[in-house]
Amino acid sequence: MVWLGVGLAGALGAMARFGVGQAVDQWLGAPSWVATWGVNVVGSALLGALAALAMVPGTVTPEWRAVLGIGFLGAFTTFSTFSTETLELMRAGKTGVAFGVVGANVVCGLLAAWLGMTIARGGATP
Repeated sequence: MVWLGVGLAGALGAMARFGVGQAVDQWLGAPSWVATWGVNVVGSALLGALAALAMVPGTVTPEWRAVLGIGFLGAFTTFSTFSTETLELMRAGKTGVAFGVVGANVVCGLLAAWLGMTIARGGATP
C-alpha cells in the first residue's frame, strides 16, 4: 500500500512542480531556473520539517514519511533539472549566473532545510 501512496504522491508532486514552472513563466516571466531554485528551496524546507517531525515518536509514521518525502517532495524538487539548467547557462556563456545559481541552490537549500527543522521542532536547533 505504501508503494501506491508513494506513486500517487509522486504524481501530485510532479504536477505541483509543473504548475510552479508554469506560474513563474506566465506571472513573472522569469527564467526557468528561478522556478527550479524556488521548488528546491521550498522542498528543502518541507523535507527538513518532515525529517524533524519524524524524529518525534508518534508524529509521522515511516509510511507517511515515505509517501511525503520520497513521493511528493521527491517529485516536487528537481536536482536533475537544476543540473541541466546550470549546464545550459554555462553553454550560453553565462558562467557567472550559472555559479550564482549553484550557490543559491546549495546555500538557500541548506538554510531552508535548517529552518524547516527548527520550526518543526518548535524553535530547537537541529
